[in-house]
Amino acid sequence: MRGIVAALRTRAWMLLLCAGLSLSAAASAQTQGTSDSSAARREAARAAANVKFIRRVTGTLYRVQYGAGEGYQQMVYVTPAGIILTDTNSTADAEWLKGQLAQRFPGQPVRYIIMSHYHFDHALGTQVFPQAKVVSSDETVRKLRSLNLRYAPPPGNSIDINGDNRFSRSEARNFLVPQFDQFDTNKDGYVDAAELNAGIHVPDVTFTGRMTLQLGGHRVELIERPGRSGGVGGMVDSYFPDEKVLFLNDYLPPHRVYPGWANFDHAPLDEWIAAIDQLQSLDFLMYVSSHWDDGTKQDLVDLGSFYRALQAAVRQGIAAGKSEQELERTVKLDAYADWADYGSNLAANVASAYNLETLYRDCASMGIAVPASKPGPGVTHAAVCYSGLH
Repeated sequence: MRGIVAALRTRAWMLLLCAGLSLSAAASAQTQGTSDSSAARREAARAAANVKFIRRVTGTLYRVQYGAGEGYQQMVYVTPAGIILTDTNSTADAEWLKGQLAQRFPGQPVRYIIMSHYHFDHALGTQVFPQAKVVSSDETVRKLRSLNLRYAPPPGNSIDINGDNRFSRSEARNFLVPQFDQFDTNKDGYVDAAELNAGIHVPDVTFTGRMTLQLGGHRVELIERPGRSGGVGGMVDSYFPDEKVLFLNDYLPPHRVYPGWANFDHAPLDEWIAAIDQLQSLDFLMYVSSHWDDGTKQDLVDLGSFYRALQAAVRQGIAAGKSEQELERTVKLDAYADWADYGSNLAANVASAYNLETLYRDCASMGIAVPASKPGPGVTHAAVCYSGLH
């Protein structure tokens, strides 16, 4: 327990340190004029983004932090028989980590890499550890092999507006924008699924539902997120029962109104709520999120309550005949006004919840396994069942 409390404090201290460096750099530059101040802020932001460190969480379980704030995190589990990693994020990050592990844990090879999901910002870099077995869900494999951008959309808000199963530069959003030229390997001005997935190792070991990974007398419980929809379909969270630590990916920052990326990654809120409910049943003291802050079980309960309140408010507004724009203006959820990014992200969450209620169908309740047809040209958000778009 002391180790976990210390880990939470260390994480908070590092984030405050990064913020402090940024503020002090900007403050000292103010005396030299506006242009110098702007340059200092940019330099401080670049420095914070390049922060990399490894810290012990508890026992032989470590966290790896790449960048401050949203950044990226992964876990390193050291056992007598080798190391288990969660995700690799990118080739550059994986190469840096490989060097660090060789220095800190000489003679300890990486035996397993748990691939949380197929998104390139989590799945690239596995080739840096060629001896390791990559483990993920069966759904992750289906998404990697489908090459269908509507069934397996990339991270962020990039949308194949004209239905040609590729992204033009004007369709690219968020994470894809700064990396567009890198992914456009044939230089035709477009990025398709094959280019996005190039370099991602298709998992060697797969499962559906739950799986126990054992190595050197230690175990990790792999838990597939309920539902198969959108970019979070088939997501794998990692539970370290001996340490009472949970590692969660992408979608569960504590006490923070997270951006409602692409209509909550094209997945119904019912699936998000089911995922949170499933995780609450586990015996853990803290969770580490792949982005932002660490949390406790109560933080997870609070996040589930937020999504339920958001869904209820939007459904009530739709029943009253309100438009998306009206709901963005009127849904306030005041109980969460003190959460981080409430002011900047609540309206986007309302809009995404509205789209989920009006543009998607619940295949399971309708008894539909495969949609009648795939989305046609010009369909921005397909009102079809994603499970059939292989």
